[in-house]
This record gives sequence, structure tokens and C-alpha cells, in this order.
Amino acid sequence: MTLTGDNLTDTKMIVVRHNEQVNQQQLVKIGDTLYQVNNVAGDDEVNSFDVITLVRYQKRG
Repeated sequence: MTLTGDNLTDTKMIVVRHNEQVNQQQLVKIGDTLYQVNNVAGDDEVNSFDVITLVRYQKRG
């Protein structure tokens, strides 16, 4: 991702077992930091995994 020039500060990638319920409307808490699901690279094969990109969540307003 760094090679594409994307600015990935405050971004994490995690891998989870495939779950169709994971979507971009969800928030994830890691430690004391809240992240919003930015992208789900899913694989719907049996016993597969999804790569989820998280971006640090900042409340607006």
C-alpha cells in the first residue's frame, strides 16, 4: 500500500475469519483507540479469511 502512495497514518490492517456481517458501518476498538472499518477484502471460500483495513475514528461535531 505504501508503494501506491496511499497515506496510511492511523491505519491498521487485521485478518479475521470470513464473516459477511463485517461492513464499513462498524467501529472496532483496539486498546483505547477506536477505528472505523474502511475496507473489507473478503474471500467467501470455506475456511477463508478477510483482510480488514481500519482507520482511526474521529468524531465530527
